[in-house]
Amino acid sequence: MKEKATHITQLIVLLLILAVAHFWFSEDPETQTYLYKVSFGVSITLAISIAVWVIVNFKFVWHTVRTHLPWAFYKPIRLTIAYLFRIEIDGKYLLIRNKRNINGFQPVGGVYKYLNRENAQFFDQIGLITDTKIERDQISEHDLRMRLKKRHKLLAFIQWFNKKENREIDPWREFQEELIATGLLSQSTFPHIQYRFVRQHKELKYSDHHKITEYKVADIYELQPANEAQKNELRQLMASGDERILVATSDQISEGKKDEKIILEHTYKVV
Repeated sequence: MKEKATHITQLIVLLLILAVAHFWFSEDPETQTYLYKVSFGVSITLAISIAVWVIVNFKFVWHTVRTHLPWAFYKPIRLTIAYLFRIEIDGKYLLIRNKRNINGFQPVGGVYKYLNRENAQFFDQIGLITDTKIERDQISEHDLRMRLKKRHKLLAFIQWFNKKENREIDPWREFQEELIATGLLSQSTFPHIQYRFVRQHKELKYSDHHKITEYKVADIYELQPANEAQKNELRQLMASGDERILVATSDQISEGKKDEKIILEHTYKVV
């Protein structure tokens, strides 16, 4: 996206140079004709580049527009920046019980963390503060569950997040905390994991629960068992009937329940 924006900027600068050249050679018909042809070609290229950029980055552009509307410019916005695991074995998905006293099951995953000291100055500059809607403890300290005082600063936050500097970038922590530290999977079989990035799910909408507009990001990762031992242990866990987990099909996830057990709404993102 950054490279495309740079290309568009270069085309705009070139058009400005051509405009100056038109004025400078206004008394030379041949040069004027040549400059008109070049300007026309550059203008067409610029229009196509802008159209492609808008199409590819439609959600990004739309979010930016919505956060810069006059009546929303200085209003706060809540941020939840997380990652979720798609753990699919034999066409079924492994979900775990929510650990924050919310009745329901969800994918393995959680909110990214940031480095507090390294980001303190930047966060102060853009007015990014800790969100207090969910009580903080040692586990949730430095989560990217934050609040921007003025939502027009959202673009600055997104650019910081996309740089992947001074923040968590590996989804291993939540996998270890939720599946290995709890004893659901063994450390000996899962000393490490393999996964692939699937997509990034973004949404910007008003939350009736929190009574504030929210910007939510969920990076979706697909677990890819490194060997047969990992696959077999996952199968054993999914067949165990452990009350801390739920095994569901994509249809059950869409319906939001299985055998009267609630599947939390955001689970659809991994499917």
